[in-house]
Amino acid sequence: MSDLLKQIEAKKQAAAAAAANQPKPVASNQPAAAKPAAGVEKAMTKTDRPGEAAFIEFHVSSGNCLGYAAHQLMHYQLLTHKADLADDPTKPAQTLTLGLQTVDLVITGNRLHLITEALRKNELAAVRACPGGRYAELNLEQPYIDKIVPKALKPDEAQG
Repeated sequence: MSDLLKQIEAKKQAAAAAAANQPKPVASNQPAAAKPAAGVEKAMTKTDRPGEAAFIEFHVSSGNCLGYAAHQLMHYQLLTHKADLADDPTKPAQTLTLGLQTVDLVITGNRLHLITEALRKNELAAVRACPGGRYAELNLEQPYIDKIVPKALKPDEAQG
């Protein structure tokens, strides 16, 4: 019987050692890695609890941020602009308009369908403008966001 107890104790110690090496889950709406690594800012971050994004932050510029409850989103519209040979090739190709209860947020950039996918899955935690275009194609798993412009609704538009 003592051999069985030794085996159980050994398994408990091995499980405790394995658990000590696992990262601790973050109990918040924000992603576990909120700060970008090595100075590279992500254009979009998702919640660490998929399907439970209650609040979305929009980082308009350095030090300027807007936040809205996710349930305030009433509609969105994603438009892709037809490229013209005379146009600047670094010009953002898409416009995403998010219709919230009191404001429309107009986001310009590329690969903005990634934001709409995160919205549909209720995973979007934050969106950050990263203007400049130089590194727009560096990370194809992230949207490139040139700018975020809030457009306040007029009082008569907000009612209807």
